[in-house]
Amino acid sequence: MVNNLLTINLLELETEKNLMKEYSYTIPKKNSVIIVPNGGFIEPIKVSATVSKKQEQTYLIEGLVETQLKLPCDRCLSLNTLEVKELFKKQVLVTNQEIDLKEEDSEGFYRIPIGRLPLKELLQEAIEFSIPSKFLCQKNCLGLCYNCGTNLNDGQCGCDKNDVDPRLAVLKKYYDKKK
Repeated sequence: MVNNLLTINLLELETEKNLMKEYSYTIPKKNSVIIVPNGGFIEPIKVSATVSKKQEQTYLIEGLVETQLKLPCDRCLSLNTLEVKELFKKQVLVTNQEIDLKEEDSEGFYRIPIGRLPLKELLQEAIEFSIPSKFLCQKNCLGLCYNCGTNLNDGQCGCDKNDVDPRLAVLKKYYDKKK
């Protein structure tokens, strides 16, 4: 099961001589526990990570997540591919308290209970950071016609550009005065 694969037992490092271990995962795109808002995965998610013990109960996880996403353009809504290659790095503190991994404390540590590091939240965060705040199919995307909804990248629609939504007529008058 994918959920069990995405948990690293940090106590295994206690038995390792060099106190460092490498992990590699491939998460099937259909069984992904990672959620992409308004999109999905084209390829499986490939994760490579190194966990090393730094001090008593303190670990460092560094890794790379790679995949391809299918996302809608923020202007014209056409689906496009986004290549994801995102590095992640977190310090982890093992504690006896049950604390949500999503919350980072004031010293920059993620606190986890009983030495079991769930990767799901780290991968979710890395993938979300790789998605631009404004994802466009092309730099000069024309978007959709505000009147009929035609994708203007495919050609003009023939709508009268002087037709203004009555709710926005006040703004049109304002901008006409500025010209």
